[in-house]
Amino acid sequence: MMANLTNKLSRVAYKLAYRAILCVWFFTRPTVTGVYVAIWYGNKILIIKNSYRKHYTIPCGRLNRGEKPEEAAVRELYEEVNIRVNGSQLAFAGEYTGKY
Repeated sequence: MMANLTNKLSRVAYKLAYRAILCVWFFTRPTVTGVYVAIWYGNKILIIKNSYRKHYTIPCGRLNRGEKPEEAAVRELYEEVNIRVNGSQLAFAGEYTGKY
């Protein structure tokens, strides 16, 4: 029961934090570099729905300061879906830089 309440509270906190940072980014328009991690199983691709977003996506996220794209991809895959991989198991497909 307590774990369920904690889980619900953490999801609410993520939603609020995500919306707050979107407001900040609306005014600051930061340039960000990030990674998307596509995982295939046969002819199927892994998609996720984060608790703080309304749409489905593949695991993705920003690069931390000084972090290499390969390191960010490994980190994001673990953070979002609890899958541990070695960076050498990933293949680079492209990069993106965008503005929020």
